Amino acid sequence: MEGNDHLCYNSLMRFEIEIHRPWSLFAVTAGVVGFVAWANGFIEVNVGAAEPTVITKQEQSNLPASLIGGSDTDAAVRDIVATESDIKRTRQERAVLAQREEIMRHQLQVIQLRLEQGEPDPRVEEELKLVRQKLIALLNDTRQAEDRLRAAFNELWEAQERAGRISVAVRGQPAVLSWPVEPVYGLSAGFMDNEYEMLFGLPHQGIDIPTEQGTEIRSPADGVVEQVVDNGLGYSYLIMRHQGVVTLYGHASAFLVSEGATVTAGQTIALSGGQPGSRGAGALTTGPHLHFEVIRNGEHIDPLSLLPRHQKVEL
Repeated sequence: MEGNDHLCYNSLMRFEIEIHRPWSLFAVTAGVVGFVAWANGFIEVNVGAAEPTVITKQEQSNLPASLIGGSDTDAAVRDIVATESDIKRTRQERAVLAQREEIMRHQLQVIQLRLEQGEPDPRVEEELKLVRQKLIALLNDTRQAEDRLRAAFNELWEAQERAGRISVAVRGQPAVLSWPVEPVYGLSAGFMDNEYEMLFGLPHQGIDIPTEQGTEIRSPADGVVEQVVDNGLGYSYLIMRHQGVVTLYGHASAFLVSEGATVTAGQTIALSGGQPGSRGAGALTTGPHLHFEVIRNGEHIDPLSLLPRHQKVEL
């Protein structure tokens, strides 16, 4: 019996040795898989938001314990937000590229309509014909067209990121704004406009005010000029800081103020643009207009919430 007991004991020992390591390996593997699943779930849940995500102190307390730890917490949160922003940027860029043909065909339709209506200035008519020729050529050159759209997207993204960062430091209740250009033709695209997103693949975080090329853009309130960015034939823009909010003016064809300048309400700050192929318009435009954004504490808000009611604008 003792021999048999010894045999049983040795068998038991061998059995324990054989399964001990696999169980450890399984536990480690499960832990890794669990972490990857959590990370993927975290990213998938958050990247779909149209606005940059700001993680509050309360939300920080819900983060995994491994990310909590004094000064390391802020760095961990920044890393998560940065990663989320990169993913969102990549997805939006792909959405724009997927709309390549639709965007250019729509621009061709707009230009053709203007040509059929007749331009009083022969130079403008000739310019429109040249732009039409370029767009037709781009329809047959996928790589060049995508490079052009990618550059325009990056300029737009950069403008909105800059405005968002500036707005975080702005204090006070939002100033009441006046119209930077008169909406005599109403709006061609509203805030978070569904048709705009269907065409361009991007959320529309401002309003588009149709106006003649070269219309004077006036400051909607007292403020300070924070950014003046001239991208040549790309997307050019101006960013201003006011009480409580930051404003952004897109597709500017010329600038009449410089960075750091203090301006008063009603002062002319730039000239509008937006005509495809013209200075400051960039590739994500369909005609002469002012793209106007309002940002508060890092979040885009509907400019109409701070602008006086206008009979030409449907609310």
